[in-house]
Amino acid sequence: MAELFGIDLFNTEYKKRGINKLKEDISVYKHSFANLKFNLLLLNDNRDTLSNDLSNSEQIIDNIKNKPMELQTKNIRLKQESKNYRTFINEVKDKSEEAVKLTKEGTSGSAALGAAASLGGPALSALVSSLGTASTGAAISGLSGAAATNATLAWLGGGSIAAGGAGVAGGEAVLGAIPIVGWALSGVTLAATGFFVNNKNGKTAKQAYKKAEKVEAGIKSTDLLSNKENILSNETIRSSTNIEKLNDEATEFPNDFDKFTDKQIIKIGVLVNNALSAEKILQKSLKSAS
Repeated sequence: MAELFGIDLFNTEYKKRGINKLKEDISVYKHSFANLKFNLLLLNDNRDTLSNDLSNSEQIIDNIKNKPMELQTKNIRLKQESKNYRTFINEVKDKSEEAVKLTKEGTSGSAALGAAASLGGPALSALVSSLGTASTGAAISGLSGAAATNATLAWLGGGSIAAGGAGVAGGEAVLGAIPIVGWALSGVTLAATGFFVNNKNGKTAKQAYKKAEKVEAGIKSTDLLSNKENILSNETIRSSTNIEKLNDEATEFPNDFDKFTDKQIIKIGVLVNNALSAEKILQKSLKSAS
């Protein structure tokens, strides 16, 4: 008899409620994590689109003859910032893929990296680039074990301490910003964790509720991060739409600045100024998203 006069004598119902609560929270967490991954991939695609739009802007301005010095100077600056961004983002994408590969092959001993790698290369690179801490540095491929883990963490932390970065500790801090409850995503059933075979119902229930609290914290952090990524993505889309429109208009301009009308002179100035502003949006971090 589990109950007597409505009293849960052996904590059977208490255990049942705790396990059900944990199951529900894990289900919600998986949905939140999937939404985060979707928003990261969307941001990744939108940034690639804006970067391509800016390359088109550079080419349009490059093709104009007899440009005034101010327009030339701004376009040189635009091209340099675009080049820096593309170099950085390509490095981030390559090393994110390397980090994911290492964890899949089991050559990285870091549980945190393994959990982060569950995002996949493109989503991880979008997150890392929007955190704004990763740096270029030594290749991760070819390394294994602790060396691979430390190289990846140092990269995430902005480089080694000797190179002026935050090193391994900095990388661990970055991963701390990724709200991943690893065991909640692992696909392991609760039965395998001992929840259903523990004879001490009260203890099992408390463990379930305690784990549920951690999952709920993960849900809250994941949703917050996902929201910030969504804000950045929408801002990137608006900027891309604006640049595409200006590019389309500028393609109809003469290829000689001396033949520009007053209105076209104003429009080309708007294009280069908006393009420079768009570069800042490409490099915007989550810290400034609100």
